[in-house]
Amino acid sequence: GTSASRKLTIRYAGRTDWKIVDVRSANSSFEVDINPLQRSGGRVSYELNVHLKGTAPAGDLNDQLVLVTNDARSTKIPVQVEGRIVPEISVSPHSLVLGEVHSGKEIRKNLVVRSNSKKPFRIVDIRCDDDCFTFKSDGEAKPLHLVAIAFHAPEEAGDVRKTIQIETDRGGSNVTLVAYAKVVP
Repeated sequence: GTSASRKLTIRYAGRTDWKIVDVRSANSSFEVDINPLQRSGGRVSYELNVHLKGTAPAGDLNDQLVLVTNDARSTKIPVQVEGRIVPEISVSPHSLVLGEVHSGKEIRKNLVVRSNSKKPFRIVDIRCDDDCFTFKSDGEAKPLHLVAIAFHAPEEAGDVRKTIQIETDRGGSNVTLVAYAKVVP
């Protein structure tokens, strides 16, 4: 949800008329500014300001910018861009593995829901499409929440895989996780 910027200096030695004429990327989350710094004695340098938009999705970033030059022998120069975009709100564990639970029994676990920006937030709602789960949260605004989960195993044995959605007061900063259990007789 926030943008980030990094600067990179590109140095070239050879012809004084060497230029970066364009910067290309298949990733629409990038904006790049090119600023010439030096051009003398066969040396050329540029400063690239790479901006990552705040709308970039969370996850690992592993992409390339391609510098297009006026050099006939080397018209394209790849520049690797790597990083990790963390979501504003995250949950731990990412998947809730409950293991084997006897039919009709209950098991309790806790989830940690945190603000990666350290800003307080409220948990507005916790939903699951199965009434086997109940949730308890205090409803206060704070940067870290401990959510109590109770799983009431159904009478019939089998594998359980359910999606749990946690809605916050941060609009688009909701989190989803999957709970797994094996109900045994």
